[in-house]
Amino acid sequence: MFQITSLKIRLSLFVILIGIYIHLINQNESMSATAVTTNAGIQMPRLIYGTAWKKEATTQLVIKAILNGFRGIDTACQPKHYR
Repeated sequence: MFQITSLKIRLSLFVILIGIYIHLINQNESMSATAVTTNAGIQMPRLIYGTAWKKEATTQLVIKAILNGFRGIDTACQPKHYR
């Protein structure tokens, strides 16, 4: 196995796991007004929080987004794509 040594990566993974857990808890709720179905048949939130350009504040801002109701997080955050 591998060991994650970066605190930032550990916190980011923790936040993602919290989001997945919250999603699973709310899975039984009707999502028709707040979700769309993709061509692959997967339901996803209509509104997704993006992490681009957040840098060192990403972890705290993603935590706030989840606590404020976001259920979709775009974690790409690769500045090389935003030039």
